[in-house]
Amino acid sequence: MERRNINTVGTIFNDFLGLYTGERPVGIRELIQKYDKHPVLMGLLSNVDSIIYVDVKKAMYEIYPLYKKYRHCALDDEAWKAIVESAEALEKKWNGNLWVRRVILNLVNELDKESKELQRAAAGGNAENHASKAA
Repeated sequence: MERRNINTVGTIFNDFLGLYTGERPVGIRELIQKYDKHPVLMGLLSNVDSIIYVDVKKAMYEIYPLYKKYRHCALDDEAWKAIVESAEALEKKWNGNLWVRRVILNLVNELDKESKELQRAAAGGNAENHASKAA
């Protein structure tokens, strides 16, 4: 099971924004190495030809809360419905911009991975609890 640092996605967003705005002297290669080609970073670096059509800082500040709200949770059907609705609304707000779409997709994939990891861990913990009770 892949272990993820709790703040990895937030740190990736901050580092990318620093790179984009020039506020942090960091290179693309350095970020790719630092985050070991993390899918969220690779999504931020993709479709950069579409990035010129959006206010990147504003888009990132609007997209990240979607991830932050649901991160590190075992998500049920109701949560997934809300995530899909929010993602669709964000994509529509940004006129289906390819860069925005890719960033949202990568964050939703990250939520899915985290949710599955938590559900597997909970199922494993429940199996261990049942085994110890039976003994």
